[in-house]
Amino acid sequence: MKKQAFNIAICAAGLVCMAIGITLSAKENAGVLKNIPHLPGLLTSLSFGALFSGLRRVRRCRALSKDPRAAKEFEIAAKDERNAAIRDKAKAQAFDFMLAAYAAMLMLLLLTNAETFALGVLTIVYLLFIAIYVYCASKYQKKM
Repeated sequence: MKKQAFNIAICAAGLVCMAIGITLSAKENAGVLKNIPHLPGLLTSLSFGALFSGLRRVRRCRALSKDPRAAKEFEIAAKDERNAAIRDKAKAQAFDFMLAAYAAMLMLLLLTNAETFALGVLTIVYLLFIAIYVYCASKYQKKM
């Protein structure tokens, strides 16, 4: 029941953010938001993510509460070692691709003379990814 209440709260937060985003979007057109012009779009985007994520979770909880057999199968599938290994391998491949794509994007931005601040922030984030990867790899290496 607590999960269901949390999921409904996520949906409600999504609706509130959507309402605020739409209201600010109308005010932006009137010229009220000069300092933060991207806030309505950001709020609307976040609201759709929260709303539909919450709705998906509510729907899954209701479906699993009505069918105990399906709930048991879902729990087994979530805890299955084979599925966990598949998820971990997919995450690892996605991370490897992300590192290459991010490096290519940084090079492209560098060659197109992008803003120095934006390039610096993206470079710091890229280096942070690599630092976290190295830290986790060394931690797991010591553990195993």
